Amino acid sequence: MKPIRQWLARCEGEASHSNCLPLTIHWPASAGVQFRVIDIHRRCIAVAPENCRYIALSYVWGAVDQPKLTMDVSNELAKEGGLAAIWPKIPQTVRDAIAFCDGLGERYLWVDALCIMQDSPRDMRLSILRMRQIYAAAKCTLGAISANTASAGLSASFRADACTCLTADALYRVIDLSPWSRRAWCYQEKVLSHRMIFFTSRGLYMQCQSGVYSGAGAPLPRENKYPELNRYNTVGGMLSANIGDTNGLQSYLSAVEHYSSRTTTKRTDKMNAFQGILQMYEGVMDGTASTFYVGLPAFAFDLAICWRAEQHNPEFRNPAFPSWSWLGWGQAVRFHPAMALEKAHTNQMFASLNVSKQFDIMKQNGPGFREIAKLRNPANHINDFNGFGFPASTGQIRCPPSLSLDASIAKLSIASEPKGSNNHNNCYAFYPLPSSGTSPPLGYIWLHEQWRAQQEALCIIDFMPLLGNPDAERPGKWTIKMLMCLDPVNGNEQRGYLKYERLQVMDCELCEEAWLNMGGVTAEFLDLV
Repeated sequence: MKPIRQWLARCEGEASHSNCLPLTIHWPASAGVQFRVIDIHRRCIAVAPENCRYIALSYVWGAVDQPKLTMDVSNELAKEGGLAAIWPKIPQTVRDAIAFCDGLGERYLWVDALCIMQDSPRDMRLSILRMRQIYAAAKCTLGAISANTASAGLSASFRADACTCLTADALYRVIDLSPWSRRAWCYQEKVLSHRMIFFTSRGLYMQCQSGVYSGAGAPLPRENKYPELNRYNTVGGMLSANIGDTNGLQSYLSAVEHYSSRTTTKRTDKMNAFQGILQMYEGVMDGTASTFYVGLPAFAFDLAICWRAEQHNPEFRNPAFPSWSWLGWGQAVRFHPAMALEKAHTNQMFASLNVSKQFDIMKQNGPGFREIAKLRNPANHINDFNGFGFPASTGQIRCPPSLSLDASIAKLSIASEPKGSNNHNNCYAFYPLPSSGTSPPLGYIWLHEQWRAQQEALCIIDFMPLLGNPDAERPGKWTIKMLMCLDPVNGNEQRGYLKYERLQVMDCELCEEAWLNMGGVTAEFLDLV
């Protein structure tokens, strides 16, 4: 334990480690909701003292029926020695963490199962919203990296000579391939912690904002052949994000890309396990007042919706969230490079462009119609049903979440036979209507083979332009760069609304005149659900 105590002391005492210092937790007063910790000396669950110094645990629960803090046992567990009654049932990882903290001379440990009232919806909700404070204020976080379940224990011994990763990159590879890195909740626990101690199958390691160390306290070097880590996927990475300046959007989108491939036991937890990140932005992104609509930032919503997955996997659909959000799919996503361009940021989808009386209000309180139109050429059915434009909101998100849009829509056909396969999806050509056997394809879309097999041989699908650029050679004209393929929902026509789910997106290169010639028209009240 001595090298670990020395590392912690150095972090706390040396000026070069100033970025490693934990925050002071400020737990807002809420009736019946308290910040609790395990009091290791008294062997009970206690309300955290003011300015409490504590260690947090990050671990995979797995299919383990572990004791939890509930209202009917809370009084007993709060008594001195209260943990004794449930000690044999406490999973090995939690017991090892208690023993480890005791060996370090630390009195308080935070463990989610025993410190959040699990049968109190209010306690759960408020605690989830405060995950940022919980991990950022911890003296350090213990990561049970190689354990598949809470019963596996901290698999690394506490011996300093057990470390076999000789470089930081070797350690990162072990972490990236671990069960812990597949769990959604563990992402924010890593990137919101200033320091972590990793328990792995290849030994114990430590990381702070100044470096990576073996259990013996020796610095681990980087390997020259490996690129720099993405800063938003490392210990404390999101705490260093300058969310008030122009890095806010970049940091958020990067966090989504790293988080989206991780799994949750409950589909509804996909957003809960990301609340620590969402709460960081506190209503401001890149210096602009903003909010989130089902995981997408409002001030750049029309470009944030341009995310894509590498594969079309209908079986990964998460019905707890709408299809237009990355939260609606259980797979990794990435964002279009245009998101990095500051000039592309616009809240077009929430500007009520089609309500004429809003134009004067917009001039006073936000970007004017002309400024937005220069950036994104919004579809506007009041001005021109037969015109071309990128999706713009009708001014509302319906509940359950569906996005009401004006958008340019054209019907295209998808070939019945694929042009290629990558063992997961097949590549299909798509054509304008009417399609002749000799007409060249407009482009290609990767679709799930089984999904395509369930459609008609002549598969006609609605497409919507998502992204485009002004054409430098044709002033006032646009080139379409990305299309979204729309899957009609059963009972599609309801009260004048056309209801669709997001099917897939693909890159293309189409001028707006070609789009209009293919039958592209502005559709009023298009609902993405």
